[in-house]
Amino acid sequence: VSVPLKNLIEVLQLIFNQAKNSSITAAATTNSSNSNEIFTVNVISSGLGQLVDHSPLPTLLGRSLLQSIPLLNPSSPLNAPFILSLLARLIPRKIWEAGKLWEGWIRCCRALLPGSLSVLLQLPTGQLEKLLKESGSDLKVPLKEYLYNQPPSVRNRYASILSALDK
Repeated sequence: VSVPLKNLIEVLQLIFNQAKNSSITAAATTNSSNSNEIFTVNVISSGLGQLVDHSPLPTLLGRSLLQSIPLLNPSSPLNAPFILSLLARLIPRKIWEAGKLWEGWIRCCRALLPGSLSVLLQLPTGQLEKLLKESGSDLKVPLKEYLYNQPPSVRNRYASILSALDK
């Protein structure tokens, strides 16, 4: 039995927007992402795609994205490139201004390394530098390796980032 996509979106929006208790909200998002008999991978991936475009962004969107990572399957619509595309779609929406959502975005990037390095490089330079300054080596080392393995034209574009990584 599959629940129509509209119902998943309505359920998640209700959970995100109406729940007063964050532990209840977290439990509800966990249960909805773990109920693969009710919400199929196709429905979850479509729902996440719609939630990324929702305005305002749902408070626990980052948590929902994180919870979808264990479901990733290269042969399904819910795969790493799909989640990375959702993360990239949040950059023009200035995700770094969204507090908890930004924290969830960063956690998703960490969980999807090294694939998320190209998404990190889509951040405005100032935001990426700030993120790297606040991060440990878990982001800095792979990003530095990634950039040094790029052609000189790419390395030159990110000279300030490389300079920050070399400090």
